[in-house]
Amino acid sequence: MAKGVTPSAMWDTGSEPALQTKGERGMRIWWEDGFEIRAAVRGDEVTISANREGMVSLANILLDLADGQPGAHVHLDEYNSLEDGSCELIIERVE
Repeated sequence: MAKGVTPSAMWDTGSEPALQTKGERGMRIWWEDGFEIRAAVRGDEVTISANREGMVSLANILLDLADGQPGAHVHLDEYNSLEDGSCELIIERVE
């Protein structure tokens, strides 16, 4: 666990986490308390905006994916982690 990161429930609904891996090592998402993340598509631009806690949470996801196997990915959307009105965001590790 990264310094300063406190684990919280994966999802308030108790559903399975959105992180999927092809390797043997499972990964968990650690959210900073109070995180807010939005994803939007405007024309040919993708904007990801977040408060400090959201940025730290995203950084932890990216670090975990970097240490994972190619093909490891996470699905984030307004129903499991992003703010209302956000588009679905898929982050995938390649090679």
